[in-house]
Amino acid sequence: MQEASGRESPRWTMLETLRSAIILATLAATTTAQAGDPPGPDAPVATEPASAQDVIDAVDAAADQWASSCKKADAEGLCIRRTAPKASATRCAAPLLGNVTVRPRDAKRAKRAQQALDQALRLAEHVAEPLDEATLAAYREALARARLAKADLELEQYLSVTMPTRLDFFVEEWKQSSGVPQWEAQHEQQVARKNDSIERFRAYFERKTELGRRLQESYAGIAQARSERWTVKAALRTAWVAQDMADQLRTAPIPESLAKPEVRDAYCEALEGQSSAPLQQARDAAQACVDRAAAAELTGPTVDACQELLAKLPADPP
Repeated sequence: MQEASGRESPRWTMLETLRSAIILATLAATTTAQAGDPPGPDAPVATEPASAQDVIDAVDAAADQWASSCKKADAEGLCIRRTAPKASATRCAAPLLGNVTVRPRDAKRAKRAQQALDQALRLAEHVAEPLDEATLAAYREALARARLAKADLELEQYLSVTMPTRLDFFVEEWKQSSGVPQWEAQHEQQVARKNDSIERFRAYFERKTELGRRLQESYAGIAQARSERWTVKAALRTAWVAQDMADQLRTAPIPESLAKPEVRDAYCEALEGQSSAPLQQARDAAQACVDRAAAAELTGPTVDACQELLAKLPADPP
């Protein structure tokens, strides 16, 4: 059985740092030479075409730099912390993914790593796939690894976008023309709160939806690299994207204005219904992850996470 976790600890000794710098400097010179622009008088000149091994080495160096930008990553290399949810009377349900907190990365190191990943992927556009099977497998893994790290940057941004608090859509319309100044003033305040809530929710939902759409496309594209290990990791992340959206809806704070139990129940039922589509998407992606891993005989934390999520998800979402 192969290990599907793929987590590698940073190896930032002085020697490794020097090695990475040499690889990235060589990569920059090679991509510049291949771009078709005439070199300047002081520009480095590549003496030979880039190879698949150059791409593999460049991705290794960039991925190590990306990993080192997070002081404490999770088992998937994401700079996040997940904790068990606690029951709350102010929310309709508990998040199935748990409470997710995105940890800050070292901004400069993360930026350099992402730029290096971009360079490696651009270099790969000029490299033919190797004929040697072992090198071909390593080359495909490197491409998938680079694309996953690129997408993971947006995944962390996506997980940072959370439902706005203190939303309140409750308006007592009968107070508008009641003839009682106090009630009419209350109605105006309620309308103002409602309009503010609508605007804040719209901004959140548009941002969250757009990031989610881009992530779905990015993780789907990783399968093109034809690396089962990284395709399984992408499937897990696809499930997390959908499940996080479902959790955001299911666990939205209950407005304080909904005092009556029957009104609160109706509110929670409505949110549960809205979470049905992303719940199904999460289940489909988690199932695909488990099935793909079984077909490729992969095991490890990634597969375990897919199985764990699948076990939590309802077979028939509401």
